[in-house]
This record gives sequence, structure tokens and C-alpha cells, in this order.
Amino acid sequence: DEHTQNMRLACAEFTNDIKCISAEEFPVLPSMEDESNIDINVTNLREMIDQVVFAAAVDDSRPVLTGVEVKLGKEKMSFAAADGFRLAVCEASHTASDETTEVDVIVPARALSELGRIIGEQTDPISLSLPSGGGQILFRINDVELVCQLIEGKFPDYQPLLPDGYKTRSVMATDKILAACRAAQIFAREASYAVTLAIRSGENDEQGLLEVSANAAETGSNETVVETILEGEPIEVSFNVRYLTEVLKVIDTPNVAFETNGDASPGVIRPVGNDNFVSVIMPMHVSR
Repeated sequence: DEHTQNMRLACAEFTNDIKCISAEEFPVLPSMEDESNIDINVTNLREMIDQVVFAAAVDDSRPVLTGVEVKLGKEKMSFAAADGFRLAVCEASHTASDETTEVDVIVPARALSELGRIIGEQTDPISLSLPSGGGQILFRINDVELVCQLIEGKFPDYQPLLPDGYKTRSVMATDKILAACRAAQIFAREASYAVTLAIRSGENDEQGLLEVSANAAETGSNETVVETILEGEPIEVSFNVRYLTEVLKVIDTPNVAFETNGDASPGVIRPVGNDNFVSVIMPMHVSR
């Protein structure tokens, strides 16, 4: 009933009355027709969303950290997300026309997650547009359009967090270290999800061992040893195992590298053979 703004749904013995509001109050959505569009490779976009959204903050105490910094240049695009304890950065090649404006915005991580679900297994290019009114971003793939509000503010400069070198570098099989972290997480739940990575030399100079361990007073303890190629100094450092697991799940290369400059320095995780992704995780201070 348009006068009472009430909708009645009836089926068999069930009757439902639902209060509605006028359709005129629904926000006016922007259109791509009058805007300049930027086409993005859908495979790159899907992979980049998966590799960064998990690192965005879930609480809104610092709104810019609940979003993903999206940059599109003439030859490259980059996504970055951080929550104060970890950082994920992903890059990909991107070809833009000379008339295309470079993009530097903060998109809510939840909106990008939804976009990833919409994309699914699609292979057609996706179009991106920034409506002239400002404050919004519009994505279109086939017959689906997704519009979301941009987050105002400046994303933190994360370049200083990316170390130029390392004192310890450990290379191991991605599936082995992921399995070790998943096993340790069962026991680490009662200990603020803290796990210890102990990297030491093996029987020869190149071969090394990485021990992932977790202890909980009520549950018990877990230790898993993973073979690794060690470069540099042995080290023992603790991290939140959830952060380790989430980043390892999105790495699709057979091997992964862990780098650090000390037990009080951030840990850097890189896929071996892929320079387009890096994750930085702050260590935890655990009493021995």
C-alpha cells in the first residue's frame, strides 16, 4: 500500500506485514555513462583483493585503517592494507591510456571483499570509475555495479616499514610452514595466539631448521619442525599465529621467505619468485 508504506506477504496460513519507506528516499546511485572509466584486469584484481583485505583493521578507532589504499598509475597499480600490527602490499602491472587520471583513494576493505565475491570466476575486465561528485567509487562487471563510499583521510606512509635488508633469511615450503602454524594455533588460543619461531642452523651451512612452538597452561604444548634454507644469523622470535596463518594462506608460490633484523624487529614474509607481494608483521614480546 503506497499510502501506508506497508507491504503484505501472504502464503498459505502465513501472513506478514512489513513496514516500508518511500522509494524516493533511496539514495541516487551514480552512473558510469557520463564518467571516464578505467578497465582493470579481473584476474589481477581478484588476487590483489585476496592478498590485502585480511590485513585491514576491523575496528573503526582509526577509520583509514579499515580501508585499502588503492593506487592506479600509468603502468602499475598497488593495494595496501594495515591495522597497526601488520601490513600487506600487493602490486601488479596496469596499462592506462594517456587521458586516464591516476587514482589514489581509500576503499573500505569490506566493500572490496564483497567485490571479490561478486567477481567469482569471472574473466571479463572490470571497469572502475570515480563519479564527479566525489566521495564514491563505482565498479562494474558485466551487468553488476557496486558503489561504495570512499574513506576520507590519508593512508599512512608504509614505505619506511619495508626493510632494505635483513640479518636472518629463512626459505621454506609454504605448505609445510602453513601446516605448522595451523597446528600451533590450536594451542596458542589460550596464550594470546603467540607462537615462537626458532630458526637455527642444521648439519651443514645451508640447511637449517625452523621450529614452530606454542604453549598453553590448560591445553598443553605443540612443536613442529620445518626444514629451511637459512641465510644469516639464527634467531628466536614470537608472532601472533593468526597473522602468520592469514598471510600464508594467500601465498600461492611453493616456497616462502621469512626475513628479519632481530627479535624486536618486524618479520617480513615474501613469496619466493614473486616480487609483487610483501607482508610485514610486528613481533610479540613473550616472557621466556
